[in-house]
Amino acid sequence: MNHILVPIDFSLLSEKAYFTAADICLKTGSEITLLNVVAASGEVLVDISGNLIDSEDFDSSSVKSQLNASVERIDSWYKHVENVKVNIKALPGQVEEVVLHEIKSGKYDLVVMGTHGSSGLKEVFVGSHTEHIAMQSTIPVLSMKDTEKDLGRVVLASAFSRAFTVPRVFSNLCTALGAHVTFLHIKTLDSAASNTEIAMRMDQTAMASGIQVYEKVVFEATDIESGIETYCNNHKTGLLAIESKGRTGLIKWLSGCISADLINHYEHALFTFKLNN
Repeated sequence: MNHILVPIDFSLLSEKAYFTAADICLKTGSEITLLNVVAASGEVLVDISGNLIDSEDFDSSSVKSQLNASVERIDSWYKHVENVKVNIKALPGQVEEVVLHEIKSGKYDLVVMGTHGSSGLKEVFVGSHTEHIAMQSTIPVLSMKDTEKDLGRVVLASAFSRAFTVPRVFSNLCTALGAHVTFLHIKTLDSAASNTEIAMRMDQTAMASGIQVYEKVVFEATDIESGIETYCNNHKTGLLAIESKGRTGLIKWLSGCISADLINHYEHALFTFKLNN
């Protein structure tokens, strides 16, 4: 792991995300880029890196002033952590678009950001910024909530319908946190695979992902999401890892997406990732 992106809005959650990222960096030798997005209209022109471009058709002086003020505010806001390199960035635009563009254009391994989640009609029609970013991000996202739990207790929840390879950043993160890792399968009434098959796929996944020490658990529940939450709450899990299917909007509402729901509802830290295989 070399580079962590931390989008910030100067809130206490942003501060928590920054210090979590800094702690990871201390143990992995990574660096951090703090990114604040300055709201700007669609008339603003930016280059391939998201930086403002001067235009005769639009007076960008106000946006420039806001960007400069944002850089100064970031510089005075973050606390220096010895032996951690911190870069500062302020870019114009809309939060989700800018962060996703930065993820694609930069060489980042992980995004760490805070979220309050969302619920009700807001969840269906708007959703949280973090949810949208996590569902579309090409790299893993670590979402931090405002609760305090031990990140050293990690659960990787999956159907384990087949063996897979978790992004290497996950095993790096677990090593950095000195984590106790549990592989969790929620067994519902319609589950077809035997416990022996599930355990075998857990072992294959661990081997492919470079995870050497782990616990295997099959937990019975009426549905997957409540089963994950119940197990994690009962075992004081601080960090839950789950695959993101990337569903958003109406598709998510019609077919459901457990990872998106958990970003909004699960009260502790959540690590979401996409699989390439």
